[in-house]
Amino acid sequence: MKINKKYLIGIIVITIALIIGLWGAPISMDRYTDISEITENPDRYIDQSVQADGILKNDSIENTDTGRNFIITDSNTEDQLHVKGYTGSLNLQSLEGDRIIVNGILISEDTIEPKEILTPCRDTYTSTTTY
Repeated sequence: MKINKKYLIGIIVITIALIIGLWGAPISMDRYTDISEITENPDRYIDQSVQADGILKNDSIENTDTGRNFIITDSNTEDQLHVKGYTGSLNLQSLEGDRIIVNGILISEDTIEPKEILTPCRDTYTSTTTY
């Protein structure tokens, strides 16, 4: 079977365009990890980067010299994680009771050190980075 030169060139161009377009894209999409999954398998996550998905617990925000500490809870269970040392400018009081995503390092079986917090904003999430 003889392949027309135009078809072969077209396939090559499309393949190259796909490779360039997908260059650097993650192989698998990162997903957020439920608090209960982290607390049930802490050894799997300690000293690892996690994206903890939970509810900012009401009246749990505490101001310290090293930043603000607070608790996020799982929306389906009583499991919770302590977030220690948040230094960003996000108004946490206005988010109490709302879903947030804390990106950071799990430093113990129930404590995460935040690097970034994602918050809901009109059906999307906006990023607040803390470095």
